[in-house]
Amino acid sequence: MLCDNTPIEAYTLAGRKVWVKREDLSCSAPGPPFSKMRGVIEHIANRPEKVFGVLDTYHSKAGWAVAYACKILRRKCINFYPILKADMPGTLRHAQVESKRLGATLVPLHAHKSAILWYRARKHLEVHHPGAYLMPNALKLLESVTASAREVEASKVQLRRLKPAHVVISISSGTVSAGVLEGLARIGLNPQIWLHKGYYKGGKFLKQYLKECAPSAWGLIDAAQVIDEGYDYKDTAPTGTTAPFPCNPWYDLKAWHWLGQHLTEMPGTVLFWNIGD
Repeated sequence: MLCDNTPIEAYTLAGRKVWVKREDLSCSAPGPPFSKMRGVIEHIANRPEKVFGVLDTYHSKAGWAVAYACKILRRKCINFYPILKADMPGTLRHAQVESKRLGATLVPLHAHKSAILWYRARKHLEVHHPGAYLMPNALKLLESVTASAREVEASKVQLRRLKPAHVVISISSGTVSAGVLEGLARIGLNPQIWLHKGYYKGGKFLKQYLKECAPSAWGLIDAAQVIDEGYDYKDTAPTGTTAPFPCNPWYDLKAWHWLGQHLTEMPGTVLFWNIGD
C-alpha cells in the first residue's frame, strides 16, 4: 500500500533538533519502503506492455519495486541482477529474494558496467520476450519526479511553517531530488540545498539533469551544494553510524552521518529528506 503525505518528524542529532521527512513510510510491505515506488507504479500503469524487465544493481531496490508494481497491476516482471565473482552460486541478495517472492522471474548477468548490463538485458528481452519493455536504467522516471513534487506540495502547510534554512537530500540518479526541488520551488521556499552523493560517479551533468526535470527550481539547483565524500559504490555508511528511523545504508545513512558532522555550519532549521530504507 502506498502512503502520501508522509510525516515530517523531529529528531535529535549532534545535540540539535533536525526535522526528517519520513519517505521510508511511503510504501508498506510487501513493497520496498522508498519514495520512487509511487513513480514506478504510475509508469507501469501508464504503459501497454504486459512484460516488464528491470536491471537491478548490487544494492538496488529497482527489481523489488518493479516486481511489486507488476504484482499489483497484474503484469509480468523479469528481474536482471548482477552476479559478482565473489558470489556463491545461487546466492541472492535481499532485494532479489523479495522480488522472487512477488513472482518475478530472476535472470542473472555477469557483473559489468551498468550501461552494458542494461543492453544485455534488453537483448535478452528481445529474444525471449518480444514486445516486452525494459525500465529506464536507475529508474529515471518522470513519474517519480512529479510524485516527489506532489509530496512536497502535500506537506506545504508544515513546510511553510518550518521554513527550513537547509535541506539535505541523498542523491544517486537525481530523480527524487529533482522532484523535491521542483516542489520546494512551487510552494515558494528557497532553502540552501545540500545534495549528498551516495558514491563517487561522474557528476558533470547532474545539475543539467536536475534542471531538465525541475524547470521551476533553477535557482535552487544553481545554488545547491553537491557533497562527494568519495564513497565507492559498494561502501555503506561508516561503521557505527545509526539513525533513529529506517535509513538506507548505501545512501540516506551516509548523508545522515555527514549531516551530523556539519550541523554547526547550518544555522536555522534543518530538514533531512529520508528517501527510504
